[in-house]
Amino acid sequence: MRLIKQYYYACGIEPNFSVMNDAQKEYLRNEACEALFEEYYDNADEDFARLQNIYTRLNNTDELKKIICDLYDFNIRKTAEAGGNDDRWLDRACEELEIGSVEEMCSLPFMDKLKDYLFGQLETAFNQLDICRNLIGNYPPENVKTRSSLERDVSERIATITNLKRLLDDDMEGFFECLPAESFGSLTSVSKGSSWPLYDDYKVYREDAKKIFTGIREMFPFELEDYLSFHIKTLPYMRKLTEAVYRFSVIYSEMKQEGRYAEFSDLEIWALKVLSDELCLSDIRNKYKYVYIDEYQDTNSILESIATRIAS
Repeated sequence: MRLIKQYYYACGIEPNFSVMNDAQKEYLRNEACEALFEEYYDNADEDFARLQNIYTRLNNTDELKKIICDLYDFNIRKTAEAGGNDDRWLDRACEELEIGSVEEMCSLPFMDKLKDYLFGQLETAFNQLDICRNLIGNYPPENVKTRSSLERDVSERIATITNLKRLLDDDMEGFFECLPAESFGSLTSVSKGSSWPLYDDYKVYREDAKKIFTGIREMFPFELEDYLSFHIKTLPYMRKLTEAVYRFSVIYSEMKQEGRYAEFSDLEIWALKVLSDELCLSDIRNKYKYVYIDEYQDTNSILESIATRIAS
């Protein structure tokens, strides 16, 4: 804060501001949301009315307000990570989501995250089944028929998981087409008089693998074309929500400026702006020989960027 108040002119603010506590911030944000909603009501904005109908219950707009504030915070964080000079991250995110085909949908950035998650789940299921296969190696040799049934069951399940992993890596559309047709089958029973003491362990590991497989199938009850249709239908709401977040940002900033308030995220962006000024940066660097960071593991990328600029 001392750095910002000393070099306030570098970030275009007045030095006599105060940092809001949580209660003040919550109150001011709510006032900004109310002002935002009033603007849309006065303009009889039908798109916003439809957006509000989705997130409003019994005339309570708290859920929509929270979404707007959360997206505002996320956009501010992305702005700070970009050096404080680019606040249009949400616009670009909406542009990336402007798609019209299944192929385009499968190439969206978030699909890589989804692939990583699904691959990790399938890998866990594979490992559980591999344990089952090793347990079968200790099955009493006298009952060849039951042992063969157990081996065939595990081999088929491993083949299923292996095929899904391959499709997930090479052919996302093929993965979604194949998933509904795959099944895990029933557990192979073992007679009560069996001398195999590991059957209970086998059941547990197989059931764990089945739960993972079933969970993945339940995540995607529709075909890809259906998800594309859902996605296209939501695009107008995404655009309207993005518009609302940016308008909220303007109203909220004006209210903070009028009351001479700031919050912690403002300090981060202002600090980056100060350090983007070569004269200010040179002056600050000359004051410090070393930079020590307490509790470095709790430092976010923005604070790390601030420290790096000073120390470079």
